[in-house]
Amino acid sequence: MNEYVHVLYIDDYPPDRELVRDALVKEHTHFKLTEATSRIEFEEILKHNSFDIVLSDFNILGFEGLSVIDTVYAKDPSIPVIIVTGTGTEQIAVDAMKRGAYDYVIKTPYHIRRLPATINSTLKRKQLEEENIQAHADLLRKKAEQSVLLNTIDTHIWYLSDFETYGMVNKAHADFFGLNISDIEYKRIGELLPKKTIESNINRNQRVFNNKKEIRTEEILYNCDGEKRLFEITRTPKLDENEIVEFVVCTGIDITERRKAEEELKKYRNHLEEVIEERTNDLRNAQEKLITSERLAVLGRLTGSISHELRNPLAIIDSSAYCLNKTFTDIPNPKAMIYVERIKKQVVRSIA
Repeated sequence: MNEYVHVLYIDDYPPDRELVRDALVKEHTHFKLTEATSRIEFEEILKHNSFDIVLSDFNILGFEGLSVIDTVYAKDPSIPVIIVTGTGTEQIAVDAMKRGAYDYVIKTPYHIRRLPATINSTLKRKQLEEENIQAHADLLRKKAEQSVLLNTIDTHIWYLSDFETYGMVNKAHADFFGLNISDIEYKRIGELLPKKTIESNINRNQRVFNNKKEIRTEEILYNCDGEKRLFEITRTPKLDENEIVEFVVCTGIDITERRKAEEELKKYRNHLEEVIEERTNDLRNAQEKLITSERLAVLGRLTGSISHELRNPLAIIDSSAYCLNKTFTDIPNPKAMIYVERIKKQVVRSIA
């Protein structure tokens, strides 16, 4: 509201204008009064100026009855009008209110003294109405935004007004059952869910209403084609200022494909572990064979080396035995011959 309350007052009777002027301007400092005495003057002033409120008599030269109200609202529907008249009857008051007037004041000294309070009350009422209109517009906008958001996502969302009655639902949830949103809202759960899932569903809902705590579960839901789908459902209670559950917000995410993928991944992981175990065993066996092969190779090389080291002295021993044997042929010595033969046999055995 401005610093001053700008008032436009139309009345063709000077004493009445003086009465209103005294009530507003002389006794109060925050009213700025502009007066008009005829329809032409009134319309000209209204056309080129802005006002917070309009005061008008019922009978004005040039106007027919309450048509002054129509003139004001044609210019600016937000300007409130108060009828101030000396010919007050109950019927005029009713007609004025029906026409759109905010209030009705009779031109008597007693009632005119209350005119400033009536104006202030009217302006306050107008302000509250504008705030309510704005709040309602904001609410409608938020609902529209919410509706667009809720109906363009894949997540299923529905409200429970009690543990077995649907409140609001979004398009994804309605489409799942092959229904329109209006076909589900405010219906009982038993009208939509299969009998085998109704009891468990109601029990979970009731637990949230009673315990006032969020729960998350995995549940089977059947779509309009009878197909079984696995959902992860979260139920969240919304409490009022007295900690009473007003409603429960449910969100459902179809995890059927995700669960199938997890099962396939689990199978693949198990298969991979089996392959790894098999390959590990093969590697272990190959390693053992390699170790054995290397050991045999080392042993072969060692044996060859030892054989080489032994053959040289054995060859010398064998040639020496041969020479001794030739000697004993020229000079017989039977006992020594026996030992020479033993030496030769052991040399042959060692070389072999």
